[in-house]
Amino acid sequence: MSYIPKLKGIKKRKGDGIKGRYVDPNKWKTGPDLHTREKYYAFLKHKAQAEWRGEDYELTWEDWQVLWPDELYARRGRSIDSLVLARKDWNGVWSLDNCETCTRREHFKRKKDFRDATK
Repeated sequence: MSYIPKLKGIKKRKGDGIKGRYVDPNKWKTGPDLHTREKYYAFLKHKAQAEWRGEDYELTWEDWQVLWPDELYARRGRSIDSLVLARKDWNGVWSLDNCETCTRREHFKRKKDFRDATK
């Protein structure tokens, strides 16, 4: 999944690649590496979604990198055997101690078990 726009055909102008602006990767928070920048945008999207759902979120960018090393991050996706980030305690906060990576299959099973237990 790509969270950043393609950088083709951008003319040398000031800014970050939006019409009329110049892309300067050296000024990115993550540095000039596109892969790291894409991971950073995935982190921001995850954080925004959790906050939109009203869930407490204590993960930092450094925590996200610990949870998603490059070899695991490459296995993320939408297939049933792809990896996702899930909370161990569904009512708990998104934190380094309460999060783990698992397959979507495992995640859906735990979600069903949690719903059945709360009925």
